[in-house]
Formats: sequence, C-alpha cells, structure tokens
Amino acid sequence: MKKNYEATSWMGTIVFLICGFLAIAFKSLEIAYVVLSLSIFCIGLVLSSIAFLRSLELSRHQTVTTGDLFLLSMSFPRRIRIILWGSFSVNLIVGIFFAALSSSTNFAFGILASVYPIGNLNMWAISHTSFTGRRNTSIDNESDDYE
Repeated sequence: MKKNYEATSWMGTIVFLICGFLAIAFKSLEIAYVVLSLSIFCIGLVLSSIAFLRSLELSRHQTVTTGDLFLLSMSFPRRIRIILWGSFSVNLIVGIFFAALSSSTNFAFGILASVYPIGNLNMWAISHTSFTGRRNTSIDNESDDYE
C-alpha cells in the first residue's frame, strides 16, 4: 500500500503554519513552536534516511539518480512535482518569514522544519517510481577487463 506523501507533506506544512501564527500572536506558545519545528525536522530526517537506504538497495539492480530521488526529474508527473515542491517552498519561506518577523531567536528553529517536506518528497520518489535497470548486475556477467 502506497502512502499519500503529497497530503502528509501539506498537512505538516499547514500544522506548522498554524502553530507559527499562534506562536507569533501568543508568546507563551513559542516553546510549542520550537518543539513542533524540531519534531517535524526529525520526522523529515528519518523519512529522507529511509528513502536513501531504499535507494541504496535499489541501486544494486537499477539506476537511481539524485535527480530522481531529490529533484523529481522531468519524468515525474508535473502535478506531483508542483505539490511536493510547493509544500517545501511554503514551509521554507514561512519559516524564514517567522524568524525575520519575531525578535525571539526561537523562531529560527522553524527553518529546520522545511526538511519535513523534503522527506516526503524523497519517500514519494522512491515509492512511486520505477528506475531503469542496470546492465551487468550479476557476477556471472562481469567482464575480464581487470585481468
């Protein structure tokens, strides 16, 4: 069963936005904003790590490029690229905006939250695509170029 990483990326971004606006309005919620920012940063880091480990496993038999895994190359559906990169862009811009708007340094943690949409982007890429096969992936097919 494939997960809907587009929706979870935007849900995380919306929760981040709401928490940020509340923290700007009510100074007592700054710590909640910091905790949320660091939490979704960690989740994004875990998602990116899982996607990277899966790509290492796939790379034994298929060609997995950085463009496919991180940049969502042109071979991916345009709608998906817009949704996932849009979530990242909004998250990053709002994180910077909150940090610039407030005199408290606690809002700088919000910039880290942009790793969450990147993790969702990586997981979507590794879960929803098929990569081109490698040639000579078995030991039996190795050439004698080294002898």
